[in-house]
Amino acid sequence: MGDFDLGGWNMEMVHELFDEEESKLILGIPLSLMGCKDRIIWHHTKHGGYTVRTGHKVAMELQVNGEFKRTVTGMASGKAEGDRMWKGIWGLHVLKKIKFFMWRCCNGSLVVRRNLLRRCMNVDVGQDFRGCWEALLSCIKGMAMQEEILQDVVFGLWRIWKCKNDVVFQEKAENPMEAIEVVRDSLVKSKKTGTREDGGATEGWRKPKFRTLKVNCDGSWNSKTGLGSYGWVIRDFVGYLRRARRARKRPFNSAILAEAESILATLVFCKNEGFMKVEIESNARCYCE
Repeated sequence: MGDFDLGGWNMEMVHELFDEEESKLILGIPLSLMGCKDRIIWHHTKHGGYTVRTGHKVAMELQVNGEFKRTVTGMASGKAEGDRMWKGIWGLHVLKKIKFFMWRCCNGSLVVRRNLLRRCMNVDVGQDFRGCWEALLSCIKGMAMQEEILQDVVFGLWRIWKCKNDVVFQEKAENPMEAIEVVRDSLVKSKKTGTREDGGATEGWRKPKFRTLKVNCDGSWNSKTGLGSYGWVIRDFVGYLRRARRARKRPFNSAILAEAESILATLVFCKNEGFMKVEIESNARCYCE
């Protein structure tokens, strides 16, 4: 069913052999540009091989979704229907480590007294953190400075946690006023430089190393039509444009596949052109790393 001369599927044959839904899924599978043989892969790992760890993770997700028909007490944060709190945490414009800290706070995975109480230890506890966080979100919902308020709160909570750990594990007590100044400095620095989703400062296009080409590639995908496209631009170390291409629209099963196809097509083009020293920059960091 693959038309390797044209580098894609034989669409007429696919539509003839399969129904509309199955045809859409099949046509969204990218074919190899190198003509290699098909092989079975485990798509939950980067290298395509099965591991017990990822297998257990998938099994737990299936159990949470009810596909194993078992009743469970917990629910993964990303699977909770109607709960937008997790999106709010991961969407904060703060460092990634602080987002992860807030996720652990709301998920009840930090070593705090409430968790000790769950293990039948006789300790005094305060209010549940997740309940307090949800109450805060309800109070500031719709405010013009909602993002700034949340940044102040999470930076402050992060610093309190750090100070507490210094006292417990290093017997190092920090002056409260000095801790407040550290929080203020961190907030001012973050707002001046900006913060990306990956925790780094926002920057413009950066030149590659001497005698190195830099490729910026990107893919797009429409979930309603299932069609996607990609394009890329090659510049030299001075910043001059060397090459640029845009592919025609074709079926993809997801946006990440369109991103991956853009990287693959760029690498193939650079190899054919004899470009050996190339730096790739893409939104799909899971492939670039």
